[in-house]
Amino acid sequence: MNKLELKKQITKTIYAIAGLFIIGLLCVPTTSEARTLESYSERPILSIVGDSISSYYTHVGWSFYGPQGAPVAVNTDESTMWWHRYASGAGLKVGRSASISGGQVTLPENEFYSMRNPNLLGILADNGEPDFIAIYGGTNDLMMGFTVNDFNNAYESLVNTLHDRYDDVKLIMIAPGYFVKGDTESNVWVNLFNDLIRNIARRHGDYFVDLRGYFEVNDYFDSDGFAIHPNYVGMIKTGSVVAATMDEKREPTGIDSVRAILDYDRYTIKVNAHDQNYDNLRFRFNLTDTTTGEVIYDTDWTSDNCFLLDEVSTEDTYTAYVEIDNNFDGAAEAASSRDFTNLQTKRTGTSVYNGVDYSPVYDFNYYVENNADLYAAFRNKPEAAIKHFVESGMREARQASESFNVWTYANNYPDLAEAFWLDTPKYYRHYIDYGRFEGRVAV
Repeated sequence: MNKLELKKQITKTIYAIAGLFIIGLLCVPTTSEARTLESYSERPILSIVGDSISSYYTHVGWSFYGPQGAPVAVNTDESTMWWHRYASGAGLKVGRSASISGGQVTLPENEFYSMRNPNLLGILADNGEPDFIAIYGGTNDLMMGFTVNDFNNAYESLVNTLHDRYDDVKLIMIAPGYFVKGDTESNVWVNLFNDLIRNIARRHGDYFVDLRGYFEVNDYFDSDGFAIHPNYVGMIKTGSVVAATMDEKREPTGIDSVRAILDYDRYTIKVNAHDQNYDNLRFRFNLTDTTTGEVIYDTDWTSDNCFLLDEVSTEDTYTAYVEIDNNFDGAAEAASSRDFTNLQTKRTGTSVYNGVDYSPVYDFNYYVENNADLYAAFRNKPEAAIKHFVESGMREARQASESFNVWTYANNYPDLAEAFWLDTPKYYRHYIDYGRFEGRVAV
């Protein structure tokens, strides 16, 4: 190698290291956002998972049915959707609709149209942890020829997944309500599917809404050849049937659940209550550490439907007692209590993505705590956080572990800077595959 070539290589290495240093400066940690009681106090949240009857393309990135953005006969304005109509009339906050055109319950969870897809179900909390999840499922399963047993097992799996993922959430299971004129066989299947859904709802203590008998195809459904997609009037009718069913199954004023919702490293004890005029509700809380006997909260009446539990012991049991008042007279119309045990002290996350273990260079807690712009977005979404790190964070030279700093690694080893230049993901991967075993230092 002559002097000119050597000089070029040295210059190239210096620029590589300098470039990494500049990128590193752009990723300096800053203070995480403050979390106050007001930011948690909100109406009960309704999220939706379903097929095209419940989908809305700006919520999920797919069309109601047919190509996205193409003219459709069904009005897809969010305010006309049945779930939006029910939520607005019931004093609920609209969460996230994870419905998908062509969605099927019975498809395996890794399929694009599967209503059991973990990524699809994970977005249900994007607008807040749901208190209710409405499921409108089975429409496409009916038409695709799945067996009754297959559908039953798949629907049960969907319900179990939602209950496991969202603690003490209440599900509203809505069964298909259409009948095909003159198609006796299809109508028998509609009845079979509805009965299965009803039985699953009963077993889990959830709500069941039966739409059969409420619709006339010519009046309530779009003339698109399917005779299953509600038109404007059909959407109104669906929302009103859901509302009437829920009113029938519950007292006018009551408490549906008391939940401990983990927000990374603190808990919100939230009351999911209902009333015909939700804005009139007032809440009173008592929280006791039943292991130590310490009274942590004993509040007066408040408009906030939650309170914060900042510090917990994983070995203690906490008992929350909640009362609600709907007319400002200080007398409780309803009360409920719940014990909480084995509470986590901090949310944990996976370091595996697409079969690769990134733990030598990635730690979920470090990543969200030391990258302030990611904290708000990913502190409660470990799966999304590791995806961001692999697909974006490594390219941005972000530090995701106390034991690995990419520009320190490049600075320590000019041979790597020479080989990889500014292709920052290669430094992370080199350390995972070779560097740590070679005893290379990255901090």
